[in-house]
Amino acid sequence: MFHRMIRCLIAVSAISVLSAVPFAAHTGAAQGPIVEFSPARTVSIRAAEQKVDRPGLAVLAAAPGGRQHVTASLFGRAQASRLKITTTSLPNAMIGGAYAATLEAVGGKPPYLWRVVGLSRQPPGIRLSSGGRLLGRPTGSGLYSFTVRVVDSSAPTRQVAKRSLSIPVYEQPPRTDHPSNWSGWDFRGGPFTDVVGTFNVPRLRASSRATVTSEWVGIDGISDSSLIQAGVTEEYSPTTKAVTTYTWWEILPAANTPIRMSVSPGDLFTVAIGKVSGSLWEITLDDLTNGQTFDIDENYSGPGTSEEWIVEAPSNTSGVEGTLGDYTPNVVFTNMRGTGTVITSTKLIMKQYGVPMSVPSVLGTWGFSVRYGTMAPAPPERPLA
Repeated sequence: MFHRMIRCLIAVSAISVLSAVPFAAHTGAAQGPIVEFSPARTVSIRAAEQKVDRPGLAVLAAAPGGRQHVTASLFGRAQASRLKITTTSLPNAMIGGAYAATLEAVGGKPPYLWRVVGLSRQPPGIRLSSGGRLLGRPTGSGLYSFTVRVVDSSAPTRQVAKRSLSIPVYEQPPRTDHPSNWSGWDFRGGPFTDVVGTFNVPRLRASSRATVTSEWVGIDGISDSSLIQAGVTEEYSPTTKAVTTYTWWEILPAANTPIRMSVSPGDLFTVAIGKVSGSLWEITLDDLTNGQTFDIDENYSGPGTSEEWIVEAPSNTSGVEGTLGDYTPNVVFTNMRGTGTVITSTKLIMKQYGVPMSVPSVLGTWGFSVRYGTMAPAPPERPLA
């Protein structure tokens, strides 16, 4: 971290103006134990970047009546703010159900003109109007990723902004399964080449025995022995009466690899896993609360026949399933995106000792919730971030 100070001293009719603008560049990294990776891998981790606005410096001159007015600008004329698309996620959709969403942008000069560009396309049955409205009734299930472009009305040169968005379209009704250590939702079909999800990190309540809970996003694993995933785990020890929370990534058959990131209950996490090219995949974790980011490139050759958003009671290194921790509050998954053809969607209700232990809600407009115990929660009313 360094700082640089600019000072301008200008004398006009015995009036001095002193202006100072700090500049900062980030060079720090997250603190924690060192994790070593083989030379074949690439890995990076960084803390939140600090941004500093740099306002124009104006020269003030004396005016009648003791007032001051701007006579010049050291940085030239003020320019229109940069055009930016502020919509980052869109509501989920159901086949045959009415769909409506409005894209939003700031900066530039309204009115704006919207369109879908490139080879991407929105779900069949949904169309984007020039005014930025997505309307229609989807006719096919799947995870549809597309790029939108907005153009403002500035003259003589118009500003342009682009953003990639996704709309998951679900079938009705979904299936229901009762695995012993997974709860949440999965989509089956494929091949799936990327998956994204945002979730909150819960707390574990005290227990008379050791418990463990994981929240993760991944591809494969529901019906095969392949799996690429990343997420957060909470482990409770009755000996120390403490909870250990850590982040990790995993590609079966190897055990999970802990990540050098600080994480606390209540943090919001986004996990993104995507195919780069060939067998090379990128795994990214973003702590939206403290700003830390981790990413790594790894080889993966799974079939990509399913993708999941899961609360799990993970197994230990001997393959013995752990006892699910009593977590609170509900774990909420939003910002669910991916690329691939969905044939079926499945609601996964975890059963341990013959009773439901972790139950997801129905798929709602913004995703779903998962609750510890036997009762299903309500879906989220808004995205997490």
